Amino acid sequence: MRPDRVAGGRIWVAAIAAVLLAATAGPAANPAASMGAGGAAQVATAGPSSTVRNAPPEVVPVTSPVPAANSGDGPTPRPDSSGRRYSSGLAASTVGQLLGPGSSCTATVVASDSGRVAVTAAHCVYIPRRHDRFAGGFRGRPPGWITDLAFYPGRAGKEAPYGKWNVDHMWIDQRWQDSGDPHFDVAFLRLADLDGRTAEHTLGAQGIAFATTRISSSSVTMLGYPVEPPFDGTTLRRCTGSAVDTPGSTSSDALGMECRMTAGSSGGPWLIAFAPERGSGTVIAATSYQGLDGRRTYGIPLGTSARHLYETADHTTTDPAAHV
Repeated sequence: MRPDRVAGGRIWVAAIAAVLLAATAGPAANPAASMGAGGAAQVATAGPSSTVRNAPPEVVPVTSPVPAANSGDGPTPRPDSSGRRYSSGLAASTVGQLLGPGSSCTATVVASDSGRVAVTAAHCVYIPRRHDRFAGGFRGRPPGWITDLAFYPGRAGKEAPYGKWNVDHMWIDQRWQDSGDPHFDVAFLRLADLDGRTAEHTLGAQGIAFATTRISSSSVTMLGYPVEPPFDGTTLRRCTGSAVDTPGSTSSDALGMECRMTAGSSGGPWLIAFAPERGSGTVIAATSYQGLDGRRTYGIPLGTSARHLYETADHTTTDPAAHV
Protein backbone atom coordinates (compact mmCIF):
# COMPACT_ATOMS: atom_id res chain seq x y z
CA MET A 1 0.00 0.00 0.00
CA ARG A 2 1.36 3.40 -0.97
CA PRO A 3 1.50 5.88 1.93
CA ASP A 4 -0.64 8.99 1.76
CA ARG A 5 0.29 12.50 2.83
CA VAL A 6 -1.64 14.33 5.52
CA ALA A 7 -2.40 17.97 4.83
CA GLY A 8 -0.32 20.29 6.96
CA GLY A 9 -1.40 23.29 8.98
CA ARG A 10 -2.83 23.84 12.43
CA ILE A 11 -5.97 21.83 13.14
CA TRP A 12 -8.77 23.31 15.24
CA VAL A 13 -10.32 20.79 17.60
CA ALA A 14 -13.93 21.02 18.59
CA ALA A 15 -14.24 19.49 22.00
CA ILE A 16 -11.65 17.44 23.85
CA ALA A 17 -10.07 20.32 25.77
CA ALA A 18 -13.48 21.57 26.83
CA VAL A 19 -14.44 21.05 30.45
CA LEU A 20 -17.82 19.44 30.98
CA LEU A 21 -19.83 21.30 33.59
CA ALA A 22 -22.73 19.01 34.46
CA ALA A 23 -24.36 15.78 33.43
CA THR A 24 -27.41 13.71 34.27
CA ALA A 25 -28.14 10.05 33.75
CA GLY A 26 -30.33 9.13 30.79
CA PRO A 27 -33.40 6.89 30.65
CA ALA A 28 -33.17 3.13 30.50
CA ALA A 29 -33.79 2.77 26.77
CA ASN A 30 -30.83 2.70 24.38
CA PRO A 31 -31.82 4.29 21.06
CA ALA A 32 -28.99 4.73 18.59
CA ALA A 33 -28.74 7.57 16.10
CA SER A 34 -26.68 6.97 12.99
CA MET A 35 -25.63 8.72 9.82
CA GLY A 36 -24.73 7.31 6.46
CA ALA A 37 -25.03 8.30 2.84
CA GLY A 38 -26.96 11.43 2.04
CA GLY A 39 -26.69 12.84 5.55
CA ALA A 40 -29.96 11.26 6.70
CA ALA A 41 -30.13 10.40 10.39
CA GLN A 42 -31.70 7.08 11.29
CA VAL A 43 -32.82 5.73 14.64
CA ALA A 44 -32.47 2.10 15.64
CA THR A 45 -32.52 0.00 18.78
CA ALA A 46 -29.99 -2.78 19.23
CA GLY A 47 -29.88 -5.43 21.92
CA PRO A 48 -26.83 -7.12 23.44
CA SER A 49 -25.27 -10.09 21.73
CA SER A 50 -26.09 -13.54 23.06
CA THR A 51 -22.67 -14.89 22.12
CA VAL A 52 -20.45 -13.05 24.57
CA ARG A 53 -17.70 -15.19 26.03
CA ASN A 54 -17.65 -16.09 29.72
CA ALA A 55 -15.85 -13.50 31.85
CA PRO A 56 -15.67 -12.03 35.35
CA PRO A 57 -18.76 -9.90 36.04
CA GLU A 58 -16.98 -6.55 36.10
CA VAL A 59 -15.74 -6.58 32.49
CA VAL A 60 -17.23 -8.53 29.60
CA PRO A 61 -14.65 -9.15 26.85
CA VAL A 62 -16.16 -9.51 23.42
CA THR A 63 -13.07 -9.83 21.27
CA SER A 64 -9.32 -10.25 21.59
CA PRO A 65 -6.61 -8.29 19.78
CA VAL A 66 -6.01 -9.33 16.18
CA PRO A 67 -3.45 -10.74 15.59
CA ALA A 68 -4.06 -12.49 18.90
CA ALA A 69 -1.35 -11.90 21.49
CA ASN A 70 -0.70 -13.07 25.00
CA SER A 71 -0.66 -9.62 26.53
CA GLY A 72 0.35 -11.04 29.87
CA ASP A 73 3.92 -11.39 28.62
CA GLY A 74 6.38 -8.59 29.26
CA PRO A 75 6.53 -5.98 32.02
CA THR A 76 3.57 -3.88 33.14
CA PRO A 77 3.93 -0.35 31.66
CA ARG A 78 5.36 2.13 34.17
CA PRO A 79 3.16 5.09 35.17
CA ASP A 80 3.80 8.07 32.89
CA SER A 81 1.45 11.05 32.46
CA SER A 82 3.66 13.07 30.12
CA GLY A 83 2.20 11.92 26.80
CA ARG A 84 5.50 10.74 25.40
CA ARG A 85 5.83 9.48 21.84
CA TYR A 86 4.88 5.88 21.24
CA SER A 87 4.63 3.74 18.13
CA SER A 88 4.97 0.02 18.45
CA GLY A 89 3.38 -3.15 17.14
CA LEU A 90 -0.36 -3.28 16.72
CA ALA A 91 -0.93 0.22 18.11
CA ALA A 92 1.05 1.69 15.23
CA SER A 93 -1.48 0.41 12.71
CA THR A 94 -4.79 0.31 14.63
CA VAL A 95 -4.78 3.73 16.35
CA GLY A 96 -4.97 6.78 14.13
CA GLN A 97 -6.06 10.34 13.60
CA LEU A 98 -9.70 11.03 12.72
CA LEU A 99 -9.76 14.20 10.62
CA GLY A 100 -12.67 16.27 9.38
CA PRO A 101 -13.20 19.85 8.23
CA GLY A 102 -11.78 21.88 11.11
CA SER A 103 -11.58 18.99 13.56
CA SER A 104 -9.14 16.36 14.77
CA CYS A 105 -9.69 13.38 17.06
CA THR A 106 -8.36 9.86 17.63
CA ALA A 107 -10.00 6.55 16.71
CA THR A 108 -9.13 2.86 17.07
CA VAL A 109 -9.91 -0.20 14.98
CA VAL A 110 -11.44 -2.86 17.24
CA ALA A 111 -11.99 -6.52 16.48
CA SER A 112 -15.42 -7.29 15.00
CA ASP A 113 -17.25 -9.80 12.84
CA SER A 114 -17.32 -7.36 9.91
CA GLY A 115 -13.72 -6.21 10.32
CA ARG A 116 -14.80 -2.62 9.70
CA VAL A 117 -15.50 -1.15 13.16
CA ALA A 118 -13.63 1.65 14.95
CA VAL A 119 -14.39 3.44 18.24
CA THR A 120 -14.06 7.15 19.06
CA ALA A 121 -15.88 9.84 21.09
CA ALA A 122 -19.39 10.97 20.16
CA HIS A 123 -18.36 14.63 20.21
CA CYS A 124 -15.90 13.82 17.42
CA VAL A 125 -18.75 13.00 15.05
CA TYR A 126 -21.79 14.94 16.31
CA ILE A 127 -22.28 18.35 17.94
CA PRO A 128 -25.28 17.89 20.25
CA ARG A 129 -28.37 20.07 20.27
CA ARG A 130 -27.55 21.10 23.83
CA HIS A 131 -23.90 21.78 24.47
CA ASP A 132 -24.04 24.27 27.33
CA ARG A 133 -22.36 21.56 29.39
CA PHE A 134 -19.12 22.28 27.58
CA ALA A 135 -17.10 25.33 28.54
CA GLY A 136 -16.63 26.81 25.07
CA GLY A 137 -15.91 23.43 23.55
CA PHE A 138 -17.87 23.86 20.32
CA ARG A 139 -17.21 27.59 19.87
CA GLY A 140 -20.50 28.48 18.23
CA ARG A 141 -20.64 25.60 15.78
CA PRO A 142 -24.25 24.57 14.99
CA PRO A 143 -25.52 21.17 16.10
CA GLY A 144 -25.32 18.28 13.68
CA TRP A 145 -23.10 15.61 12.19
CA ILE A 146 -19.45 16.30 11.46
CA THR A 147 -19.15 14.95 7.92
CA ASP A 148 -16.37 14.08 5.49
CA LEU A 149 -14.37 12.31 8.19
CA ALA A 150 -11.35 10.20 7.30
CA PHE A 151 -9.20 7.91 9.41
CA TYR A 152 -5.39 7.94 9.10
CA PRO A 153 -4.06 4.96 11.09
CA GLY A 154 -0.50 5.20 12.33
CA ARG A 155 0.06 8.78 11.24
CA ALA A 156 3.73 9.73 11.67
CA GLY A 157 4.64 13.27 10.78
CA LYS A 158 3.06 14.12 7.43
CA GLU A 159 3.00 10.47 6.39
CA ALA A 160 -0.01 8.17 6.58
CA PRO A 161 1.73 4.79 6.14
CA TYR A 162 -1.53 2.82 5.99
CA GLY A 163 -3.44 5.24 3.80
CA LYS A 164 -6.69 7.15 4.16
CA TRP A 165 -9.76 5.20 5.28
CA ASN A 166 -13.11 6.87 4.63
CA VAL A 167 -15.81 6.71 7.30
CA ASP A 168 -18.77 4.93 5.79
CA HIS A 169 -21.24 5.27 8.67
CA MET A 170 -21.37 6.58 12.25
CA TRP A 171 -23.42 5.59 15.30
CA ILE A 172 -24.07 7.54 18.51
CA ASP A 173 -26.55 7.23 21.35
CA GLN A 174 -29.66 9.33 20.73
CA ARG A 175 -29.22 10.81 24.20
CA TRP A 176 -25.89 12.34 23.20
CA GLN A 177 -27.57 13.84 20.15
CA ASP A 178 -30.33 15.40 22.25
CA SER A 179 -28.53 16.48 25.42
CA GLY A 180 -24.75 16.25 25.09
CA ASP A 181 -24.67 14.18 28.27
CA PRO A 182 -21.02 13.03 28.59
CA HIS A 183 -22.23 9.71 29.96
CA PHE A 184 -22.94 8.86 26.29
CA ASP A 185 -19.83 10.39 24.71
CA VAL A 186 -18.95 7.27 22.71
CA ALA A 187 -19.33 6.62 18.99
CA PHE A 188 -18.66 3.73 16.66
CA LEU A 189 -17.61 4.07 13.03
CA ARG A 190 -17.76 1.76 10.07
CA LEU A 191 -14.76 2.17 7.80
CA ALA A 192 -15.10 1.69 4.07
CA ASP A 193 -12.88 -0.99 2.56
CA LEU A 194 -9.62 0.10 0.98
CA ASP A 195 -8.20 -1.72 -2.03
CA GLY A 196 -10.83 -4.42 -1.53
CA ARG A 197 -9.79 -5.24 2.05
CA THR A 198 -11.38 -4.47 5.39
CA ALA A 199 -9.63 -2.35 7.99
CA GLU A 200 -9.09 -5.30 10.30
CA HIS A 201 -7.64 -7.43 7.50
CA THR A 202 -5.14 -4.72 6.63
CA LEU A 203 -4.43 -3.08 9.98
CA GLY A 204 -5.27 -5.67 12.64
CA ALA A 205 -7.50 -4.68 15.56
CA GLN A 206 -7.40 -4.08 19.29
CA GLY A 207 -9.60 -6.13 21.60
CA ILE A 208 -12.71 -4.56 23.09
CA ALA A 209 -14.61 -5.13 26.35
CA PHE A 210 -17.79 -3.75 27.89
CA ALA A 211 -18.20 -3.10 31.61
CA THR A 212 -21.21 -4.40 33.52
CA THR A 213 -20.29 -2.61 36.77
CA ARG A 214 -18.10 0.32 37.80
CA ILE A 215 -14.47 -0.41 37.11
CA SER A 216 -11.05 0.82 38.10
CA SER A 217 -7.71 -0.52 36.97
CA SER A 218 -4.21 -0.20 38.37
CA SER A 219 -2.69 -0.17 34.89
CA VAL A 220 -4.35 1.49 31.91
CA THR A 221 -2.68 2.78 28.75
CA MET A 222 -4.22 5.78 26.99
CA LEU A 223 -3.25 6.60 23.40
CA GLY A 224 -4.01 9.65 21.30
CA TYR A 225 -2.99 12.33 18.81
CA PRO A 226 -2.97 15.59 20.83
CA VAL A 227 -2.66 18.66 18.61
CA GLU A 228 -2.38 21.62 20.98
CA PRO A 229 0.90 22.71 22.62
CA PRO A 230 3.19 21.24 23.69
CA PHE A 231 2.09 18.65 21.09
CA ASP A 232 1.57 19.11 17.36
CA GLY A 233 -0.83 16.33 16.34
CA THR A 234 1.63 14.53 14.08
CA THR A 235 2.64 11.61 16.33
CA LEU A 236 0.92 9.03 18.49
CA ARG A 237 1.31 9.67 22.23
CA ARG A 238 0.89 7.53 25.32
CA CYS A 239 0.01 7.91 28.99
CA THR A 240 0.05 5.02 31.46
CA GLY A 241 -1.23 4.85 35.01
CA SER A 242 -4.09 4.02 37.32
CA ALA A 243 -7.58 4.74 36.03
CA VAL A 244 -9.98 5.31 38.90
CA ASP A 245 -13.74 5.45 39.00
CA THR A 246 -14.86 9.04 39.67
CA PRO A 247 -18.47 8.99 40.92
CA GLY A 248 -18.33 12.69 41.81
CA SER A 249 -17.11 13.83 38.38
CA THR A 250 -19.12 15.46 35.60
CA SER A 251 -20.08 12.09 34.18
CA SER A 252 -21.33 9.70 36.84
CA ASP A 253 -19.21 6.78 35.64
CA ALA A 254 -16.16 8.45 34.10
CA LEU A 255 -12.68 7.05 34.64
CA GLY A 256 -10.02 9.57 35.61
CA MET A 257 -6.30 9.32 34.92
CA GLU A 258 -3.25 11.58 35.23
CA CYS A 259 -2.40 12.55 31.65
CA ARG A 260 -1.29 15.81 30.08
CA MET A 261 -2.45 15.14 26.53
CA THR A 262 -4.30 18.06 24.98
CA ALA A 263 -7.05 18.55 22.41
CA GLY A 264 -7.00 15.96 19.63
CA SER A 265 -6.71 12.97 21.94
CA SER A 266 -10.52 12.81 22.11
CA GLY A 267 -11.82 9.36 21.27
CA GLY A 268 -8.47 7.73 21.98
CA PRO A 269 -8.47 4.24 23.48
CA TRP A 270 -8.01 3.31 27.15
CA LEU A 271 -6.51 -0.17 27.10
CA ILE A 272 -6.06 -2.79 29.79
CA ALA A 273 -3.76 -5.84 29.61
CA PHE A 274 -1.58 -3.74 27.34
CA ALA A 275 1.68 -5.21 26.04
CA PRO A 276 3.91 -2.21 25.16
CA GLU A 277 6.34 -4.15 22.99
CA ARG A 278 3.49 -5.55 20.88
CA GLY A 279 1.15 -2.57 21.13
CA SER A 280 -1.83 -4.79 21.88
CA GLY A 281 -4.51 -4.66 24.54
CA THR A 282 -8.24 -4.42 25.19
CA VAL A 283 -10.17 -1.15 24.85
CA ILE A 284 -12.44 -0.42 27.85
CA ALA A 285 -13.04 3.34 27.46
CA ALA A 286 -12.61 6.31 25.11
CA THR A 287 -11.15 9.72 25.99
CA SER A 288 -13.86 12.32 26.54
CA TYR A 289 -12.74 15.45 28.40
CA GLN A 290 -10.01 17.10 30.44
CA GLY A 291 -9.93 18.58 33.92
CA LEU A 292 -9.64 22.30 34.59
CA ASP A 293 -6.00 21.99 35.65
CA GLY A 294 -5.00 20.21 32.43
CA ARG A 295 -3.38 17.40 34.40
CA ARG A 296 -6.20 14.87 34.51
CA THR A 297 -8.06 13.31 31.60
CA TYR A 298 -11.39 11.51 31.77
CA GLY A 299 -12.62 8.59 29.69
CA ILE A 300 -16.11 7.17 29.30
CA PRO A 301 -16.20 3.41 29.97
CA LEU A 302 -17.73 1.20 27.32
CA GLY A 303 -20.91 -0.03 28.99
CA THR A 304 -24.33 -1.28 27.93
CA SER A 305 -25.13 1.68 25.69
CA ALA A 306 -21.76 1.42 23.94
CA ARG A 307 -22.19 -2.29 23.45
CA HIS A 308 -25.52 -1.74 21.71
CA LEU A 309 -23.86 0.75 19.36
CA TYR A 310 -20.98 -1.64 18.68
CA GLU A 311 -23.34 -4.50 17.81
CA THR A 312 -25.36 -2.23 15.52
CA ALA A 313 -22.25 -0.90 13.78
CA ASP A 314 -20.89 -4.39 13.29
CA HIS A 315 -24.04 -6.05 11.98
CA THR A 316 -26.08 -3.34 10.22
CA THR A 317 -26.00 -3.75 6.47
CA THR A 318 -26.27 -0.70 4.21
CA ASP A 319 -25.01 0.12 0.76
CA PRO A 320 -21.26 -0.70 0.94
CA ALA A 321 -20.52 1.89 -1.71
CA ALA A 322 -22.17 4.69 0.28
CA HIS A 323 -20.02 7.14 2.20
CA VAL A 324 -20.97 9.89 4.63
